[in-house]
Amino acid sequence: MTLKRVLMLKPQGAAGLGIIVGALIPHACEYLAGCIEDQVEKVDILDRDFNHFSDKWYVKYLRKFKPDCIG
Repeated sequence: MTLKRVLMLKPQGAAGLGIIVGALIPHACEYLAGCIEDQVEKVDILDRDFNHFSDKWYVKYLRKFKPDCIG
């Protein structure tokens, strides 16, 4: 299966490095997106801590973006 559109999604809540340094940094999403960006058509990253949109907004975004995979 070939993936064309991938969404990296960081859920709400501090985890990992964010707890240690007191910042909410989605390092894992950025690293993974960087590793696959040459192998897929489009990679998007959404950070639920940074982007305080409603759940309705996220559902609308998913329907529009139509990712083949969410990580």
